[in-house]
Amino acid sequence: MSCKKGDSCCNMEVVSNCVACDWTLQGDENSSVGSPTENTVLSQIIYTVNGLCPIVSGKIKYCTANWPGEDATGRVAPLSVLVQFLRGQQVVETQQVYLGSCISFTAAKFDKIQVSRVSEDPGRFTLSGEFCITPNFTTH
Repeated sequence: MSCKKGDSCCNMEVVSNCVACDWTLQGDENSSVGSPTENTVLSQIIYTVNGLCPIVSGKIKYCTANWPGEDATGRVAPLSVLVQFLRGQQVVETQQVYLGSCISFTAAKFDKIQVSRVSEDPGRFTLSGEFCITPNFTTH
């Protein structure tokens, strides 16, 4: 399909901007859900947009945990976090990111990105990382 002068699609311009930020999940001794044998989930929304996001590309890193490996109480730091792309409350896509690594992605039709800690151990923790995405919007 070719674009003819005067067509509305010919007047569209693609705008890209880079959004970058650090993320942190923190918990304390009361951050468990249910009994200590059930998985503990703590989540944080790290990106949100009004409406549905068009196509975006980017990366999400899981950089540090406050007790990597085993600490004095025998707790083990989460070796990974879950990254979920949401549309409202519905999960559209889930990726797992391991401590010290990152994922690259291209995604569309979501309105939030959430990072979650999943672990069997309650207790004090600080997990941190970075994210950078580039949404592409068309304008008239």
